[in-house]
Amino acid sequence: MIQKKRWLFLIVCLASAFPMHAQKWVDLGASTRISSVVPADGFGGSTWQGTGIAAPYTSNTARVVDAWSGGVGRTKSGSEMMCVFGGGHNDDPDDSLYCIDLRTNTIARVFGPAGYDVGGGSADWGGCPVGLPDSGVVAPNAVHSTAGLVYISATDQIHKFNGALACGNGFHTNDTWLFSFSPGSWARQDPTNGTPLPCSTLIAVDGTCAGGDDFWTSDVYDPNSGLVFEALPVSGTIYVYSYNPSTNTESALLASAPGPDQATGDVDASRKLIVMFGEDLSGNPHLIHIDISTPSRPVISDVYGSSSGCAAPAGAVWPGVSYYSVDRLTYIWPKNSGGTYYTYNPDTKTCVTHALSGGPPNNASYPADAGVYGRFRCFASLKKCVVVNDATADAWALDLTAPSYCCKR
Repeated sequence: MIQKKRWLFLIVCLASAFPMHAQKWVDLGASTRISSVVPADGFGGSTWQGTGIAAPYTSNTARVVDAWSGGVGRTKSGSEMMCVFGGGHNDDPDDSLYCIDLRTNTIARVFGPAGYDVGGGSADWGGCPVGLPDSGVVAPNAVHSTAGLVYISATDQIHKFNGALACGNGFHTNDTWLFSFSPGSWARQDPTNGTPLPCSTLIAVDGTCAGGDDFWTSDVYDPNSGLVFEALPVSGTIYVYSYNPSTNTESALLASAPGPDQATGDVDASRKLIVMFGEDLSGNPHLIHIDISTPSRPVISDVYGSSSGCAAPAGAVWPGVSYYSVDRLTYIWPKNSGGTYYTYNPDTKTCVTHALSGGPPNNASYPADAGVYGRFRCFASLKKCVVVNDATADAWALDLTAPSYCCKR
């Protein structure tokens, strides 16, 4: 009997020699819905595009997420938040910053809306103001923010760059802003120092450089160097810049490298590597590695051809991509994937599919070319990843219980 018990213990031990995650999807509840805190139409007397009509905040609630809107995870221990900022173009004028407190699972507008001045002014159709309100800029205009939001952990700030403005023509701007959680305010950083970013159009009101419809940025923050890396895809070519928040300086790093137009990424801090997943405009899958071990000289390569099991995440449009430091893997959740997500190991270039029950319900109102962007983020301190897939539905969390090991008696 003793011998049998020893063999049973050995079998269980060998089966548990690797960390096992008790993974499950958890509905965070109605108190995390953006729709529960969206301001009323016409909040603060705001009108929309010179028509005199009340700014449609509540009426356009769904577009806070659906309108190519991004997000960012505040990873400060004890103050973890999942934040969403978006709207833009003709879809939504709401420039509010919505954040879910992940300790209490409650949402709040931590800023905004700054609002348009009564009577219009440069906020009218075609004016495309970069900042709001017209009478004294205190915040960025609502934009299709896509993957242009990152959290700077060193300073507890959100970096916002690029996006299609809330106005008739929806210029993609190159404006740079920082949001400080304390005291809870935005500050515009333009003009930045260093190398000017690509520019094809000037906004009529204040001469701000705008990219027209040239690119959607895909930005990441590197905690090792303290830099924000900006990948600017233009028709299959990526221009890579870095932004140093401590000196407010842009630097051009790569003038032209092949890459997809609809990829999202994150920094694998342990490997000093940017990992990006997403398809190009022709529907071809891509898995991009950008080596940033020398931050001033990044090296980019597409490793999809040598990868295994990565067809689905690499063929997604702007999937949610987030590095999880606990197991040193990158997690990917494409839009409307339900309980299915993917993990990626850059050492083996292998993706693993995880198909769990439950998960966020589908959002049927997504535009075909919109994605998840930064609205899927992993939090090592909480051992979970969080996704906001719909402004009118609950946020969900992928619960990653801490690894447990056998062989202890």
